[in-house]
Parts: sequence; structure tokens; C-alpha cells
Amino acid sequence: MISDKNKEKDIYLFPKRVLDTNMKEEKYKMTPLKFGQLLSSRLCHDLIAPAGAIGSGLEILREATATGDADDILRVVEQSSEVLTKKLVFYRAAFGYSSAAHFSGSEDIRNFLSSFLATTKVSLDFQAGQTQETSDDYPNWGRLLANLTLILIEVAPRGGVLSIVWTPDTLECRLTGNLVTLREAHQKALRGDMDPSVVTPHEIQPFMTHLLMKSLKVTFNQATFSQEEVFLSIKTSRASHKTLFD
Repeated sequence: MISDKNKEKDIYLFPKRVLDTNMKEEKYKMTPLKFGQLLSSRLCHDLIAPAGAIGSGLEILREATATGDADDILRVVEQSSEVLTKKLVFYRAAFGYSSAAHFSGSEDIRNFLSSFLATTKVSLDFQAGQTQETSDDYPNWGRLLANLTLILIEVAPRGGVLSIVWTPDTLECRLTGNLVTLREAHQKALRGDMDPSVVTPHEIQPFMTHLLMKSLKVTFNQATFSQEEVFLSIKTSRASHKTLFD
């Protein structure tokens, strides 16, 4: 018989203080095991493709070293390795506990997002208001922007332009291009309208993004999704930006 102290306990993914007073706390409960499994499934799903390409390239290289195709194959392996490395760095900063090294200022956030988007067909236009050089709040906002970016690029497999405008009052993300529609389940998870008990590896990252917004005490002022444009406007409070903007 398993003792009570060894039983797996439900946890709150974020402190109870971030919950709205009119929301049930049960909505945010999930076992540590399930949360870890879901997030790991999502990460492995995205990383396995470039990792597999590296292995396949090396296998073909062994068979083609005597031909003139070796340079092309090596180029594929190098590109896949670069994509894999950038994704690992991105995930560590977006999902990890400490992201200060990557998000110490608005310029760092811009460079970080640009580096990751270089592995996709999406280009970045980043505009931020006058900010202080350093702030302890930058890692939290950097994580939020990284997670929003990850959601948005999923609907732009053919490329597009991601415009981010960050002011003391709003944080706006606008993606334009020939897009696919964001799945309804992803939209529900992002809005916080999904019960954690039915979250799958496909929705865990949008759900986590919603919880990041809760921790920052911000909400969507507007969220529209179409095949031509996705527009997300986050209403922020000046108090949450007081150490970022003059």
C-alpha cells in the first residue's frame, strides 16, 4: 500500500496569487508528472525532425563520399545542426526557469527572436519604446514574447512578417502572410478556456503561454485569427512596466 506522503500530489502551475478571485483554483491544477510529460512531448516533437535529418545526412554521406555530392550533403547536415542548436537554445530560454542571459534588455529580446526566426520563413519587425538598460522584469516579458512567437510561426509555414510593437500600455503582435488558421483548441488554451484535464501535447505550449500572462497580470485586449493576419493585443498596466519604460 502506498503511503500518503508518496502519493503524487496536484500542484498549481503558478502561485495562487495570480488567479482571478472569481476563478476556481481547480482549473489550474495538474499533476507534476502530467505537466512534465506533456511539455516533454511537445519539445521532443519539434526537435526530432532536425535531429533525424542530421543522422540521415551522415548515413548518406558514408555512401557518397566517393562522389561529388559530399559537399551538398555536408551542407544539409550543417544546416540541420544549426537549426537544432537554435531550437534548443530557444526552448531553454522560453520554457526554462532562468532566462536572464537571453532577456536582459529589449535589444537582447529582439536579437534572440531574430536568431530563432532565421530558422523559419518568418521575418521580424520589432519596435520597443524607450526602455531602461536593465531590469529584473525583462526575463518574464522575454519568455512571454518567445512563447507567443512560437505559437504564431506555426500558422506561417509559407512565411510571413511578424511585427511586434511594445509600449508602456500595450504589447501588440501582428503576423501577416499566407497563413493557416490557428486550431480552435490552441486558441482556447491560449485564452485559458481549456480545462487542464483535457490538455494534450499539442495545446500545452499555448496553455503555458496563458499562464505566463496570468503571472504577469496581463490579458488580451484583442485577439483575431484569419488566413491573412493574426493580431494579438495585450493590455498591460504601467505598474507591470514601471522598471522597463521611462
